[in-house]
Amino acid sequence: MCVCVNHFPDSCEKRYWLKTRRSTATAEESNLVKANREVTFARRNLARSAMAQSPPPPFDPYRPPVIEGFTPTSGSAEPFQSKFVRKFRENPFVPLGCLGTAGILTYGLICFINNKPKQSQMMMRARVIAQGLTVASLLVGMAVTNLKTSK
Repeated sequence: MCVCVNHFPDSCEKRYWLKTRRSTATAEESNLVKANREVTFARRNLARSAMAQSPPPPFDPYRPPVIEGFTPTSGSAEPFQSKFVRKFRENPFVPLGCLGTAGILTYGLICFINNKPKQSQMMMRARVIAQGLTVASLLVGMAVTNLKTSK
């Protein structure tokens, strides 16, 4: 019920309208609001009690998961340096591609900081190409290794 004709030209009229609207709320409306609050509180209490009674999660983060047919090793017998050299000899393009990608990224960021937008944009495009070539060499190396072990 709007008592104003000019659609609240003044803040005093708006406050008056709000006061009259609140006071004319029917008993049905206030009962519906109360019932809605009671249902909300009941649902909240039910959810809290269900959470309190639920069993602990089956996953223990302090122990590794048990996988059928898999026996984990506590550590590799091969030291890092010899493993890196062996992997580099098997597929030399992956580490070289990673180093190239990192170098291009670094140079592109330096160009960006020095306010050379054309050079920076070109380096970012070159970085994407270098990343693609690195992933491709990784896939080719995996395929070659798979073919060697299957023969």
